[in-house]
Amino acid sequence: MRFSNQRKFSFSSIGILVGLIFFFNALRLETFSYSGI
Repeated sequence: MRFSNQRKFSFSSIGILVGLIFFFNALRLETFSYSGI
């Protein structure tokens, strides 16, 4: 078994999770700005 592959998968999954969190935060900020107007 290669540990490098597992490490790569874990890093990619963490990156995807962080990207989703930032994406949802951006959407939330946009909705708040639109509602504020």
